[in-house]
Amino acid sequence: MFITLRKKYLQQLDDGSYITHNKTCLTDKLVKAHLEHKATYGIYVNKNSKFMMFDIDSGNLENARHIKRILINQLVEMGFDRKYIFTESSGKKGYHVYIFFEQMKNIVEINNLQKIVIMKITSNPYYDEKLGNIEIRPIPTQGVKLPLGIHQANKNVCWFCDENDNQIESFDYIFTIRKLPEEKLSKIFKKSKSQTTQISRFAGLSKGNPVQVRAYQNKPICQAKKHMKQGYCFPIHATTHYLRQLFTSKQTA
Repeated sequence: MFITLRKKYLQQLDDGSYITHNKTCLTDKLVKAHLEHKATYGIYVNKNSKFMMFDIDSGNLENARHIKRILINQLVEMGFDRKYIFTESSGKKGYHVYIFFEQMKNIVEINNLQKIVIMKITSNPYYDEKLGNIEIRPIPTQGVKLPLGIHQANKNVCWFCDENDNQIESFDYIFTIRKLPEEKLSKIFKKSKSQTTQISRFAGLSKGNPVQVRAYQNKPICQAKKHMKQGYCFPIHATTHYLRQLFTSKQTA
């Protein structure tokens, strides 16, 4: 369900930072230690993934919940059935929102679909651009913390949550997770394909494009360069202005 690459993996340190291991493998013994909360590990992907995840980060838990609700509503609007959307506490003031697939999917296709979701969220009139960030995962250059572990900085367990944000303190819950059928996912991919051109204009796919700089107007240029270089991180407060213009111009054209 999660692991597709074992020769490279993450380990979270006591301060919450991460180190990457690429000279040893992520063994079942290490995964067991993760679930026993003796250590915290994460995974990388290569060209394919069994899931996609949105990492919501905010300085306030209520803000994070608000972003999560907007995100889930957007996913449902795009054709994802609510029963295939799963939420996990990040261990701090945030959430991880997962969708799992029946079959492995190309990571580029997955990331492009996720970027469309982000674009639509930033055009949502109920969204406050100061609430927090959403980052897309997995991507080849950044790992994903395995679920049901602990956040090493505060020792909070990262449990899955129900629709009312109550933590489900059970390891067995993972066996109830539904995988999105391939037929449903293919329909969503097909429907979203027309927006791929828009994505390439801001998502870091062609780094250095002037239109990306305009997306960060009124923000420090160092912040713009940082996120353009990373390419897959979307600080919503920094991109909202340009994306709203993008969608408004498309709808009125």
